[in-house]
Amino acid sequence: MAVDLEAFDPCLERSFRGHKGNVNSLAFNPNCKQLASGSDDNVVMIWNFQPQLRAYRFLGHKGAVTCVDYSSDGKILASSSLDNTVRLWETSVRGKNTILKAHTAPVRCVKFSPDSRFLLTASDDKNTKVWRVNGQQASFAFSLTGHMHWVRSGAWSPSGSHVVTGSDDKSVKLWDAASHTCLRTYYEHSGEVRSVQFHPFEPIVAACASDNTIKLWDLRSHQLLQHYSAHTDPVSSISFHPSGDFLLSASKDATLKVWDLREGHQLYTIHAHKGGANAACFSAAGDYFASAGQDNLVMTWKSNFDQQIPVPPATKQRNRAAAAAAAAAAAAAAAAPPAQQQPPTWTGVDDTKYSDNGGHSSDDTNKEQGSNSDDSDEDVTETDSSFAPSVSATDSHSRPQQQQQQQQQQQQQFVPTKQAAGLNEPSSSSNTHQPPDLSSALAQLLTHQQNIVSQLNIINQTLGVFNEKMTSQEERVTRLEQALLQKRS
Repeated sequence: MAVDLEAFDPCLERSFRGHKGNVNSLAFNPNCKQLASGSDDNVVMIWNFQPQLRAYRFLGHKGAVTCVDYSSDGKILASSSLDNTVRLWETSVRGKNTILKAHTAPVRCVKFSPDSRFLLTASDDKNTKVWRVNGQQASFAFSLTGHMHWVRSGAWSPSGSHVVTGSDDKSVKLWDAASHTCLRTYYEHSGEVRSVQFHPFEPIVAACASDNTIKLWDLRSHQLLQHYSAHTDPVSSISFHPSGDFLLSASKDATLKVWDLREGHQLYTIHAHKGGANAACFSAAGDYFASAGQDNLVMTWKSNFDQQIPVPPATKQRNRAAAAAAAAAAAAAAAAPPAQQQPPTWTGVDDTKYSDNGGHSSDDTNKEQGSNSDDSDEDVTETDSSFAPSVSATDSHSRPQQQQQQQQQQQQQFVPTKQAAGLNEPSSSSNTHQPPDLSSALAQLLTHQQNIVSQLNIINQTLGVFNEKMTSQEERVTRLEQALLQKRS
């Protein structure tokens, strides 16, 4: 059975023109009927996917719009701006809005909690604030203070119990939303942290920075899980696919990239925008994603790669045989000393290339009327027929191997791979995918844990010796002080 594998590559659906400046942020309405964008032209746009509806153009901000985010019911849109304010918009053609004088400096990020009862704002005043939200009214709840430089991004955990923030001080901080305390600070980035995200269901945090990298941490062990030297220029934005298996990144190098987190490798490179790509995000279902950049364009894409590739019966039979062999090997390994595990091998990376065309409480609120785009011929939604996506050819092994791997990994939960140690490019010495030896991997993990325990014991012993020496020195100082007092008396 022949399978058209190109049908599983991402493809451009529509492009939207209307902004007159760099587009900085994007957000899908949870109902997937709208897409919001914020731009350097001080405008918030809501793009309606229904062909008979035109875009809504919301005016009011006095500075560039840095971030937009929908409430969980899609009825309220929050926007932050360099004018130090946050606005809460009604997502209808009327565009009624409430002004929240949130900070004393430009506001870089705004995020609703999962239940939309709270709103997080991050600012150049080095503070992250949380507000209680009731419809379009908001009141101050508490602050998260600790960063030493501008706070560019923030995000809520899926349960709403924790907050993560990223700053120009090159750190990522994990906060307890109940106690308002910082639980952990991660310093692995060497550049300003531009975007942070929680994994959809695992205790994992991802961040991207101006050092061109993406990093993922395990919140239980606080260890670095995966590191990607992702782009050739600063990474502007990241977004988890709802399945947790993929990560989307946008960069100033004018590319979007899709990462397979199960195997720790790059899946696609998309050349979408003229100039840098400033923002990218998945829809709630993950079947679409959007991108925006310095070319003033907003683009929506069909994901496709998250679909299951059909497998011919012969391949299914080989897979069953391989699974049986893997089970037998695991049983044998359980009774034998652990052997050196060979990593899965790869023959190539899909590289999809596209053409370059393409304040305080509610007492300080003020109602303003937004305007839609019906009064302007420039604010339209259109399909960009001149934008022609094309997929670069891969060798004869990589596609079938990806087909087999996707089928085998479809049932697997996200598990950190060997790339957690920084090995982003798996070995390509073989063209066949060998089933992993789980028993050997477990044995290696236990050995590694024992080594860590041994090192901790050595450290504790060293600290004990040091404490004894300190105690001895303190006793000696005390005796000298007593001797001096006796001489003086």
